[in-house]
This record gives sequence, structure tokens and C-alpha cells, in this order.
Amino acid sequence: MREQRPEVVIAYHFDVATAKATAATRQVTKGAVTWDLSFAPTRTDFSSFTEPGSGRTTADDFAKLRVERLLLNQHLHSADTNAPAIRQVNDTVREVLIRGMNTATKIERSPFPELYGALKSEPHVFLETAWIIAAANLKLSASVEVIDKFALALTGKTLQVDFAGRRRRQYVNVQPYEIRIHGIVELES
Repeated sequence: MREQRPEVVIAYHFDVATAKATAATRQVTKGAVTWDLSFAPTRTDFSSFTEPGSGRTTADDFAKLRVERLLLNQHLHSADTNAPAIRQVNDTVREVLIRGMNTATKIERSPFPELYGALKSEPHVFLETAWIIAAANLKLSASVEVIDKFALALTGKTLQVDFAGRRRRQYVNVQPYEIRIHGIVELES
């Protein structure tokens, strides 16, 4: 916390912020060490005002692809080095827009399979950790501004995902774009 990482990500329920530590108190009681940390948020809004689209794909469409990548491990990038140069350029631009431009975090793949590999012996801990990581990344990647519903359920090696969220309102007279995702992720091949 000292100068190594001046800011940390704090996530609680559906709220996410980057914050700086303002106070830290260490207390020892009967040999048990407890820390009391206080933070001041430095940023709570991760939505981007200038998100580009490309061709017939809007910024909202790219955000939905980003959410599907994060939650369902879909739309993964695979470079075709044998494709014509213009296609490689188009694929690269599309990939940049799916990952997210000018966002606090980029979405390259779902964290769920790797996390499951590390925590499969503790399914409850896996679900809690997966939920927190995904909820934070949904906001940090500017995919959604508001999370309305987010549920994860583990059945064997399959993760069921049920998500609903809204993007930043762009115009006063237009409802914000809604993203709804319901599907499964196979956690082991």
C-alpha cells in the first residue's frame, strides 16, 4: 500500500471504485493481527464518453461483445497471419474495440476457467471470487454503468451466468442500452 500501488480497486456489491488509502491501523489482540484500512475513492465512473463504433457495429454492440467475452468466454481473438493485410488491420481494430478503448481494464478473455483451475476444490470460494472479479471488470471495462442483475451458479464443471446491466445514458430522451446475457461457460475442456 505504500507507494507500490498508490490506488487499489475496491468492489462492494454492485459498486466499484479506485481508491487511495487514507489511514491504516494495525492491532494485535492475543496474537491475532487485524488491520483497519480506510480509503478515499478517486474514481467511481468508468464509462467512456467517446466510444467508437465500426461499420455497422455500434459502441453498444462492442460493449455487448465485451460482456459476452468476459462472462461467457466468447469472441476470443485469434490472429490469422495468412489473411490479406487489410483483413488483419480490420480484425485488429475490431479486437481493440471489443477489449475496450481508454478503459481502466481491457477484456481479453473470461477469468472463470483459470480461476476455477485454482479454486475448484472450494466451489463456494470460486463463486464468490468469480462474482467479485466479473462485477468489477464489467464496470472497469466501461461495459456497463449499472448492474441490475448478476447471478452465477456452478453445476459440476459448468458455470451458469445470468446478467442484466445498462450502459451510460447517451441522450436524455433515449433509454440507456440494456445488455442481457444468459448462458454457460465450460470451465474445463
